[in-house]
Amino acid sequence: MTHQTEPAPAPLQSFLEGHLDAAGLQRLCDDILLHARVVRCRNKGGAASMSSESDGDVREAFGLLAAGQVRALQIQYAVEGVLWSDTLVHHGGSTRLVRTKLEA
Repeated sequence: MTHQTEPAPAPLQSFLEGHLDAAGLQRLCDDILLHARVVRCRNKGGAASMSSESDGDVREAFGLLAAGQVRALQIQYAVEGVLWSDTLVHHGGSTRLVRTKLEA
């Protein structure tokens, strides 16, 4: 007698890349503030400038990115014990998102 085993569930995606419009960027900010514990937030002003720590105000950092006052934002946060890193680069009318699951 042969036993059939069910296939293992697909692992959660540990890498994601996409583009967000203004509404999507706002939803991402709201979701992080509601459901995550922010570990680190850094912004980059321009091509020649060094990145700097945000003062801890995530909503303000997202606002600066949306307004084009900073070029990029990197935010690390934990959700249900899993650490994630989102890199957001504002260009023209959209924002590129690269999300990576960080290994402990």
